[in-house]
Amino acid sequence: MKTKWNYPQDSHELYLKKKETDDKKRELKKCLPVEEPYRRYLLFSRLQHTHTLLVSLEILVYISIPVVLGNMDDNDLSRNGVVAEVEEQKGSKMEDGKLKQTIEALEQETQKSEKLEREVGELKRTLEEVSKRTLQLESDGITLNEELYAASEEVEELKKDKAEREVRVRELERKVGALEVRETEEKSKRRRSEELTKEKIAEIGKLTDELRKREGEIEELEKKLGELSNDLGYSEAMKKEVEAKIEKMQGEKTAEIGKFTNELRQMETKIEEMQNKGDDWNGEHWPQVAVASAAAAILAASSVCVVFYLRSAGRT
Repeated sequence: MKTKWNYPQDSHELYLKKKETDDKKRELKKCLPVEEPYRRYLLFSRLQHTHTLLVSLEILVYISIPVVLGNMDDNDLSRNGVVAEVEEQKGSKMEDGKLKQTIEALEQETQKSEKLEREVGELKRTLEEVSKRTLQLESDGITLNEELYAASEEVEELKKDKAEREVRVRELERKVGALEVRETEEKSKRRRSEELTKEKIAEIGKLTDELRKREGEIEELEKKLGELSNDLGYSEAMKKEVEAKIEKMQGEKTAEIGKFTNELRQMETKIEEMQNKGDDWNGEHWPQVAVASAAAAILAASSVCVVFYLRSAGRT
């Protein structure tokens, strides 16, 4: 007679542990980040090994014991009942020890899983912070690139402006150099013109003095002529000869005065042209005193000519 098999009392506990292990595996699959492949593989391999041990133990309990008991008769069971019971107790103790070890291992794995979950949460928060910081840095980088581009454009404009200013400065320096050369030439011309003016004024002064001296001589000759005419009955031929000499001298001096007058007028015209240009010589105007002296000399020479003309007209 075969004895009906009674399943061990711990089979339900094994089932519950197996279910709990499967639930934890699913939770770990949800919680573990993609960034931790090695830890996930290590944890899953440990859980898989534990699950394999539990399944193997369950299969051994469900299969081996009924087969052994089914091949035994009632006598064998009665004879070996005590031994079987002892062996069963030993086996159950061993299984209990293994189950305890498995439970402890699962608890350790659970603790590790909880620790990993906390680490995963921290990593997620860190990842979120890093992502936010990365986005902020990217935004700042875009802003900096825009500012850098604007600054580079401004630098290019400044370089162009600087180049244009340098060209203008060189052009102005060239013009200033040309103006300095021109000013030097004008100054030399003015000095020469002033020297010529002073020389002509001096010549006119000398001529005026000479004319005045000749006027005195003419007056003396006229006096002598009058004396000769009145006292000695000077001949008419001698008188005409003296008058001819006087008229000749008057003509020569008048021609010289006209020549100097024309030259002086030409010089005055040049001086007026230079003054109209708005240039000054050595920061001073042209010498107005020299021009006035020349005008006075011309006036004196003209007066002498008028006197000669009136006297000659009076004699005729």
